[in-house]
Amino acid sequence: MFNKILYGVVTLILVVVIYISSLLGIIYERQAILLEQLIDESIEERDFTKYIKYSSLYYNELTPTTINDHNDYLVTYFQTVETDREGKTISQLIVFVMANNEVTMSDTEKNEADQTRMEVWSGTNKLYSTKEDDIYKDFAISWGLKEQSFYYYNFLIEDNQFDVKLFDYTGFVIEIASIDTPVVDLSDEDAIRDAGFLTSYTVDEIEVMLKIEDHVWKIYLYIGIFMVIDIAFAFFIFRKKSA
Repeated sequence: MFNKILYGVVTLILVVVIYISSLLGIIYERQAILLEQLIDESIEERDFTKYIKYSSLYYNELTPTTINDHNDYLVTYFQTVETDREGKTISQLIVFVMANNEVTMSDTEKNEADQTRMEVWSGTNKLYSTKEDDIYKDFAISWGLKEQSFYYYNFLIEDNQFDVKLFDYTGFVIEIASIDTPVVDLSDEDAIRDAGFLTSYTVDEIEVMLKIEDHVWKIYLYIGIFMVIDIAFAFFIFRKKSA
């Protein structure tokens, strides 16, 4: 009798483990599918607002003063408020680049000839360059145009005024943008909204977009399969012991 009770307890624990692990698996799967869907829509619409709303807390599309002498690229600037991996609230500049015309780009993920980069300047002082960033420095950034029709940069905003210089595959300047962002207390949500930031998707909105409830049946399927195997195994074990 004790063995049957113990077996039942173990079975119950395993059912809970299967439920939780299956639910987490569905959530991760749906998040990946939703992210891919938002990226595809952004590319089709040539507007990355939905993607930004999904990946940030607040956002603001910037309209900086720019200098360029061609129309080969579509460049979009966003300032976001988001939470980093350590739970700290930060503000970032996100720059998306798409091609309007036929442009030179890398055919491979790694290409030393690719001079595509972003530089951030404060006057004559260079604050940042993707060529010096471990995330970007060994990567042919323009390959993003070939692989997924766009590439993007992100930069942690610490000063509210700076210039952004964007370069293409050949090292030619795509454009120079003068950025002037509002000085905001990132710990004060009212101040963030008062500064013109828009609220990104809420948790409830994301839950609706993920459509988790439409996939819960998979959990019950997994549990059902397990229970069939478990009952058959228990029948075999306890029948053998009683023989």
